[in-house]
Amino acid sequence: MNVKGTAFISRKEQIIHTFGLEKWITFYKHIQSKDTYFGTEPSPVALIPIKSFLLMNDEIINEFYGGKNDVYWIFGEKSAAWALTEGPYKIFMTSKNLNSFIDKTMPMVWSTYYTEGKMFGVIDKKTIHVHIQGITTPHIYFEYTTMGFVKKALELYGLKNVRHECLSGYSSGKEEIHYLFHFE
Repeated sequence: MNVKGTAFISRKEQIIHTFGLEKWITFYKHIQSKDTYFGTEPSPVALIPIKSFLLMNDEIINEFYGGKNDVYWIFGEKSAAWALTEGPYKIFMTSKNLNSFIDKTMPMVWSTYYTEGKMFGVIDKKTIHVHIQGITTPHIYFEYTTMGFVKKALELYGLKNVRHECLSGYSSGKEEIHYLFHFE
């Protein structure tokens, strides 16, 4: 499994925005010493090996956030805010049909970031079921960043009072990720 370089760019921008360029430069030198993949910074179209990408993210969590995995959720929300408003995926927000957004756009967003697994959603009245399946490298990163991304995307789409409920996921010891998003 590989991760597209846009996920790297998003994380880099979040760290620079929050902690400053000097902290990022120092951190990046550290990650270069731990993984040769990062000899040069990946471009937005690069395919980053999943182990390298997860190592980098775990090091970010440890270095900047005291090892708190729930920060991955915030990463997802901030990634959506950037990618879907200013970034390369703002075109995905042009659909005005909620069913199309859930059926087509959300799975497409997954495949723009990852080369493995799938995400799909189903609308049931005022609830959206979101599933992630087929990941061979289980990590809390996928659950929290993706569901944070989905929540923010739904809010950007215009849904009100979006709340989430975890039915299953890596956070609960399950391999399939299944969340409910309730809205008004």
